Amino acid sequence: MNADLDIKHPEVVQNLRDWARRYSDSTGVEGFRLHAVTHSDAFFMNYISCRIKERYGEDFYFVGE
Repeated sequence: MNADLDIKHPEVVQNLRDWARRYSDSTGVEGFRLHAVTHSDAFFMNYISCRIKERYGEDFYFVGE
């Protein structure tokens, strides 16, 4: 688990967006719980949350640990 992801690489970012979309569409979840967000890139977290909220609406929520 604990693999480092290169979230500055466009293909990695696109893959994570695609995964979030597939997971949300297939399960019907209304939010994500994000682990260790204080160790994550703030730009990436903002980017991915904005893209998901664009697709699913402002009520889609994120909880950070």
